[in-house]
Parts: sequence; C-alpha cells; structure tokens
Amino acid sequence: MLCEKYEVNENDRKRMMVHSFKEDITNKVYGHRELEDLRKEIEKIEINL
Repeated sequence: MLCEKYEVNENDRKRMMVHSFKEDITNKVYGHRELEDLRKEIEKIEINL
C-alpha cells in the first residue's frame, strides 16, 4: 500500500479513508487533526505514472 510505503501516519490513513475509531477512545477524543496535518501526510505519497 502506498501509505505504508511512504510511512503515512496510521491514524491519518484511517481519517483519509473515513474509517472509524470505534474502539479507540484515545483517538476518538484526543486525536483531532487539522487539515494542514493531513495535507502533509498526503504529500508524503509519491505516485509515478
């Protein structure tokens, strides 16, 4: 997976894929990220077409 290859933060991967944090109370309560943080994670991914 590209996100793993480019070491995108696991929790940010879940946010980008709109996965839930059902059982992860810590992330659900304290894991709020700013759009800029997610943008930086997305920019780690290189796609060569």
